[in-house]
Amino acid sequence: MTPLARYLSRVARAYALTTHEPTHADVARCYAQFSRAIVAQFRLVQAFVSVEPVDVDPYPASDAMWQDISRFRRLKVYTYAEFPAGHPMRSVNIPFRAVHDMLAHYPQRLRHDGLDAEPGRDEFRAFRAHVRLLHGNASAIRALFTETVAQNATYHYGTNPGVFPEQKAVILPFRLISEALTLEV
Repeated sequence: MTPLARYLSRVARAYALTTHEPTHADVARCYAQFSRAIVAQFRLVQAFVSVEPVDVDPYPASDAMWQDISRFRRLKVYTYAEFPAGHPMRSVNIPFRAVHDMLAHYPQRLRHDGLDAEPGRDEFRAFRAHVRLLHGNASAIRALFTETVAQNATYHYGTNPGVFPEQKAVILPFRLISEALTLEV
């Protein structure tokens, strides 16, 4: 098992042990900071592409998304997400998906389709690319970590691989997030 796979396995275990806590003060603060950043970044994305919410997965392969952006200045965003009551991402899910795909995945052509060299590797790298766009906003970074690394780690390395995990508003331990920023990938 690679160092990244070992790390993502630990993240998946940590995520599995959490419970949805949208009203916890720390969780609410982190997600509020993240949401504000996403709204500002979404305005930037809209200056370069038209964002089209759709009801089915528009890009089963990453190449199709990259081509849509490059050739047609369009980004389709899959609207499906099952959020539990009170989840703060409900109101910014479409902007978040557009921002993360356009500003974190697209510039480096980081795959989102599971065809990357190692399961979870490109999503992990997209998290780190997105961190740079948050300009040191530690609270927003903590929420971003949950919405990208923790969920993707659980999808690939959790107890039920290949099944998207339950959406939870949680903040994982800072040591895991700090390690994500320094891990060699």
